Amino acid sequence: MQKSLIIGNSHIVLHKTASTNQYLSEWARKKVIAEGTVVRAINQTQGRGQKGTQWYSTPDESLTFSLYLIPDFLPIDQQFFLNMAICNGIISCFKQFFDQPQIKWPNDIFLNKKKCGGILIENSISHGCISSSVVGIGINLNQKAFPNDLPFATSLFMQTQLHFSPDDFLLNLCQHLDIEYRQLREGKMEQIQKCYLGHLFGLNNEQRFRNESGEFIGIIKGITQAGLLVVQNGYTEKQYALKEIQFVF
Repeated sequence: MQKSLIIGNSHIVLHKTASTNQYLSEWARKKVIAEGTVVRAINQTQGRGQKGTQWYSTPDESLTFSLYLIPDFLPIDQQFFLNMAICNGIISCFKQFFDQPQIKWPNDIFLNKKKCGGILIENSISHGCISSSVVGIGINLNQKAFPNDLPFATSLFMQTQLHFSPDDFLLNLCQHLDIEYRQLREGKMEQIQKCYLGHLFGLNNEQRFRNESGEFIGIIKGITQAGLLVVQNGYTEKQYALKEIQFVF
């Protein structure tokens, strides 16, 4: 595999921190962090997911890290392509160990219909483009069980019975993320979207959802360029933002 050129060129390991995204954002504001820098926490105590949810992690069993990017070539209305590229990189890495990893819109990593990883991207905007991004990634590596209130959580160990070194896995993952990020820089938007849709959980299949009107059966038909989920309900299609629709399992 080609050596990483951007993502993973510098690594910072923290034994304990509240949030790697917060830590990296503070240093990025001081402009002393190079693009591609990765900050990993052995013990992250206040990790966050989408919509303000807390990310459950356990030391030595989870991989929690953030990376700093400068995608200033990317207009605001195409920022979801960064999300797709990051998801694709994780999926590419996972395929070495698991046959059919999937992406649950917008950016959860699923193995056998259970969540194994998640992403939180925090963008800074300037002059209509993304001036910088802090990409937080959490992956369940070696957990053998989860609390009862997380019935849809899983780990790579639980799915493969393989034990993973967090350090080695991170280096491997950075190479895959780097390949996908370079494709984004090269403007290969169609290829990025095609790969994302090719691994999208529930695409063209009936799925139960909940919106402001209640539960319904719909079919995911695709993703807009802005990252909205396109769901067919009967003879009509509607586009949903993250807070407007939920999967019901």
